[in-house]
Amino acid sequence: MGSSPIFKSVRESVVDQKVNRLVEGLRREIPPRVAVMPAHVTVKGSFVEPVSIPEIQTCIERETVRTGSIELQVQRLFAGDRSIGLSLLPTAELMTLHNGLFYALEPLVKDVYGDRPNDQYRPHLTIFYGLSPEERKYAVDLLEPLERLQSVQLRDVNLMGRTGGEKDGTWEVIHTWPLGPQE
Repeated sequence: MGSSPIFKSVRESVVDQKVNRLVEGLRREIPPRVAVMPAHVTVKGSFVEPVSIPEIQTCIERETVRTGSIELQVQRLFAGDRSIGLSLLPTAELMTLHNGLFYALEPLVKDVYGDRPNDQYRPHLTIFYGLSPEERKYAVDLLEPLERLQSVQLRDVNLMGRTGGEKDGTWEVIHTWPLGPQE
């Protein structure tokens, strides 16, 4: 990844290509003003101060092998102060993956948001982040195609790293694991 990242990594599960295409089209209409990732569902929140990336990768691999692909039902569209996205209904499989990743990585990283395994974890798919009030109003009007979306499919998990700041940084995939055992 080149130079040492300022902010080291978020655990993400990438959603299917149909959703990625929809989100990327929306982001072309309103270009992001902050570093953003492709459409994703965060299964383990942001962390810093990793002890060892190889150890982290081993832990993630152990957890992803235990979980097959996960289909999440869309609950509703949300529009908060800083973000717009889709709230997703948690499943037992997703909660097991989330909790397993937390406990596996706990001794190896420092959590940024206090990402503990409990009922405060709210699976969601972020579409926009860091919008101005005017952009937010315009963005909500663009979301009609996503309002009809019934579910999203999670097929793999990425370890992501961000170099640079929130506005001028870039996210990069460090490693990808498919969900479920591999033959």
